[in-house]
Amino acid sequence: DWEQAAIAHASLQARQNAGQAIEAMQQFITRKPDSRDARQALAQFLVTEKRYPEAREQYTILLQASPDEPAILYPAAVLALQTGDRENGRLQLEKLLRTNFPDKSTLHFFLGQIALEDKDPEIALTHFQQVTAGERFIAARARAASLLGEQGKTDSAIELLRNTRGLTPAEQSQLAQAEAQLLRDTGQPHEAYQALERALKSQPDNPELLYDAALSAERIQQYDTMERHLRTLLDK
Repeated sequence: DWEQAAIAHASLQARQNAGQAIEAMQQFITRKPDSRDARQALAQFLVTEKRYPEAREQYTILLQASPDEPAILYPAAVLALQTGDRENGRLQLEKLLRTNFPDKSTLHFFLGQIALEDKDPEIALTHFQQVTAGERFIAARARAASLLGEQGKTDSAIELLRNTRGLTPAEQSQLAQAEAQLLRDTGQPHEAYQALERALKSQPDNPELLYDAALSAERIQQYDTMERHLRTLLDK
């Protein structure tokens, strides 16, 4: 009857047989239906096994008991999005914004994605601009710049990307590629090529930059440069 021990035991079982872990949690919950942590553990095991409808049933029960609990709302929202239920996912993410959930940037990123899928670029841009940190920061900046470009605000979009500091070589590469894509989309292939060549000066062996620069060189008929970049890639 000890909830934490039952969860620990099921977690060990899950390493060898997830089905047994799920069955153990289901049996425990049958005996102790008010065990919130055990029900959460069961929901997580079900998600791991891609048994999404059953997992959603457990989160529905959990939310009925604790409708404003961030630790329940967040995985329930993510699961709703995974199963294509954008409306419930959006409502739960918006509710999370009104709680003390610590990672508001992630919530804004997901809400921006939902708005994009719902073809509401203004709302999407608003959310992406509120992503200020975290692993999705660079992706959000790139999406925000793309939306600004679609609105004809190319200068603002480029300024946004250039004022964004990439902390790692990978992030710096993503920003350069986002700028090049924006310039291509707005009919500036020469400027796109130059943006990639500038990025290659600090990362001459970056394969993504080399490949993107090769394609950009081809678009402006710089075939010698294209061939040089492709041969460098082949050598690597």
